[in-house]
Amino acid sequence: MTGKAFLAAVTAGFLLPTLALRGNAPAVPRRAGTDKDLHAIEAAIQRSDAGWNSGNAEAATVDYCDDAELILSNGRELHGHQAIFAAQREMLANSGPNTPPGIPQPPPNDSIRFVSKGVAVVMRTFVAGTRSGHSLRVFVKRRNKWQIVAEEIMIDFVEKP
Repeated sequence: MTGKAFLAAVTAGFLLPTLALRGNAPAVPRRAGTDKDLHAIEAAIQRSDAGWNSGNAEAATVDYCDDAELILSNGRELHGHQAIFAAQREMLANSGPNTPPGIPQPPPNDSIRFVSKGVAVVMRTFVAGTRSGHSLRVFVKRRNKWQIVAEEIMIDFVEKP
């Protein structure tokens, strides 16, 4: 299954039932995961953010599993941890750290939702420099470790300098 097909399947299984519900009733109980699971996913997100913001591609990609898929905002599809690492290393080499020292960035807004005991979806909105956007990450729990199996990043706005 390609990254796009996987993300489409997860999105259809996650978002469409949510949209069809009346009121604020959740489609899937948030508590499908434990507090320990929630903290592990939050820690993985923080590691990725810290790596990206410091210009360290290895730290930014440490929680992507070997068969991960990443779709960048330009439509480029990356398959596998090594390809994701190489692309992020190249992007960081060309742009430097994402958050220059001394320039405050608003924290991203993450919504973590457990689809099952072993699958979680993280929806994020963010501002990074002159860009704003959103992303969808799918985490899976393998061998008692939460890893990113799929991610799609969309840039919504780029402010012209």
